[in-house]
Amino acid sequence: MKYSPYRIYRNSCIPWVDAIPEHWEETQLKINYSIQLGKMLQNSPATEADEETPYLKAIHVNWGSVDTEGLPTMWASEKEMEIYSVKNGDLLVCEGGEAGRACILQGLEGQAIIQNALHRVRDTQRGSVRFLCYLLKHISDAGWFSILCNKATIAHLTGEKISAIKMPVPTMNEQQQISDFLEWKTGQIDSLIAKKKELIEKLKEKRIVLITQAVSKGLNPDAPMRDSGIPWLGEVPKHWEVRRLKFSCDITCGFAFSSDDFSIEGIPLIRISDIKSTGHVSLEAVKYLPNDYGIKYKPFLIQKSDITMAMTGATIGKAAIYSDENPALLNQRCCVFRAHAIENQRFLWFVLNSEFYNEHVKLIGFGGAQPNISDVQLLDCFSPHPPSNEQQQIADFLNQNTKQTDVLIAKNEQLIEKLTEYRTALITAAVTGKIDVRNVKIGERMENTNGMSLDELENKHVEIIG
Repeated sequence: MKYSPYRIYRNSCIPWVDAIPEHWEETQLKINYSIQLGKMLQNSPATEADEETPYLKAIHVNWGSVDTEGLPTMWASEKEMEIYSVKNGDLLVCEGGEAGRACILQGLEGQAIIQNALHRVRDTQRGSVRFLCYLLKHISDAGWFSILCNKATIAHLTGEKISAIKMPVPTMNEQQQISDFLEWKTGQIDSLIAKKKELIEKLKEKRIVLITQAVSKGLNPDAPMRDSGIPWLGEVPKHWEVRRLKFSCDITCGFAFSSDDFSIEGIPLIRISDIKSTGHVSLEAVKYLPNDYGIKYKPFLIQKSDITMAMTGATIGKAAIYSDENPALLNQRCCVFRAHAIENQRFLWFVLNSEFYNEHVKLIGFGGAQPNISDVQLLDCFSPHPPSNEQQQIADFLNQNTKQTDVLIAKNEQLIEKLTEYRTALITAAVTGKIDVRNVKIGERMENTNGMSLDELENKHVEIIG
C-alpha cells in the first residue's frame, strides 16, 4: 500500500521538521505532557518513617522494553513514593546514558519509583505518550538528542531540556490513529526481523556443525578411529595427531596505538570494533595512522588472508579474515593467527570457527562482564591435526560447502538491515506528517520500500534449511 501525504502543508519552526500538515500545531513538550524527573539515589533511611522501595533506572529502559525483574531498592519517604511513583502506561525517558531512549512501562507488578536518571511522562488531554514514544525514537534516530543535549562528554537530557523540546502536535484523535498504525506496522516488521534472526542462527548452527565434523572427524566416514584422550573431542581418525594449537601456528598481539596519532588517511588501524562476527574485517569505520607507522611498527602489520581475532569484550574469540590488498596495523586487544609454513592457513581458519574452539574460548576467557583471553591461552587449545594433504582436502571441502550458507546468512542480514531502515523511515514519515494514515485500515497488506508485501518478502527470502 502506498500512503498519501496530507493535502496542505505549512513551514515548520521545528529544526528537525521542515514542514507539517496545515492543521497540526507546534509547541513545547511540556505543554502537552506531565513530566517528572526521578529521585536521587538514597542508600539509607533519612527518618524512621522512610521505607525501602524498588526503583527503576536508565539501564532498565530500552527501546521496546522495560526490564522490571529483580529491581534494586532505595529508601524513600511516603511523600517521595507518591511523587516519584510509576505505573503501567507511563512513558520512561532516559536522562543520561543514551539520552532520550524511551519506552512505555508494561508488566510492572507492585509499586516502584524512578531514580533521577529517568523522566516519567504521562498523558494529558492534549498528548498521548504512545505518539510521543514514536516521536522520541525519530528524534533519536535523526541524531537530534546529541544536539539538544550539547553533547561533549556524557549527554544529559535534563528536565529543562526535555520540557523545551519543540514538537509537532496532531489532534489527539490523530495521535491515537498514528500510534495504532505504527504499532501494527512495526509489529509486523519486528516479527519478520525476528524470523530472519532465527533463520540466521539456524544457518550458523548448521555451518558450525559441518565445520566441527570435518576438522575433527575428517571426510572419510569409514576411516579407523581412536580415542583422542580429550573428553570434549572424542574420537579422531587413527592416523591423526592431537596437539595444542601452539604447535601449528603463531600469534601476534596488537599494539596500544594512541588516538592522538590518528590521521585523515594513511595505513588502516584494525581495532576490535572492525572485527565482525560475519567473519570479515570491515574498513567502513576504520581509523588511520601515518604511512610511516607501517615501517616503525612493522611487527604489528597484517596482510591479506591473515586471520584476526578479538581478545576481549562481547566479540571475544570472534575470528575474521583480513581481505584487503593493502596492509594494515593491528591495535591492542586484537591478535593475528598465522599457520606455520607446513600448515594450511585455511584449515586453521576452520579450526578457529569450530565448536570445540569456541567452547575453549568461553571456558578460558576471564574477567566477568568484560571477558579477556591471552595469546598463550588461545594457543593452549588441543586440536586435531591431520596430515597436510588432508588439511587441504578438508579446507577445499569446507570452502565449497560453507559458501552457500554464508551467502544465505549475508542475504538475510542485508534484509534485516533494509527492514530496520524501512521501520525507521516509516516512523519518521508518520510522526512528522509526511504520510496521512487517518483512513488506513489496520490489517491491510503491508508494502515494503520495493512495493512488495511483507508476506511476499518473507516467502522470497526464507530459505529451507536441509
